[in-house]
Amino acid sequence: MFTGRAYPGGSATQAQARRLATTLRALLAGLGQRAVLGLTEEQSEQHFADAARALATSRVLGPA
Repeated sequence: MFTGRAYPGGSATQAQARRLATTLRALLAGLGQRAVLGLTEEQSEQHFADAARALATSRVLGPA
């Protein structure tokens, strides 16, 4: 799904796309747990959007 997608620094390789999918899954799982616990008002939707965008950087994705 993410392989070949452009991001600042190039386009995602298959290995980078796997890492991104794993980290986004973890981010969404955390969001789901916060919702179950009723903690969603403390963290804005913007916080999670910013976190997801931050994951799609060459520094986080690692080497191609």
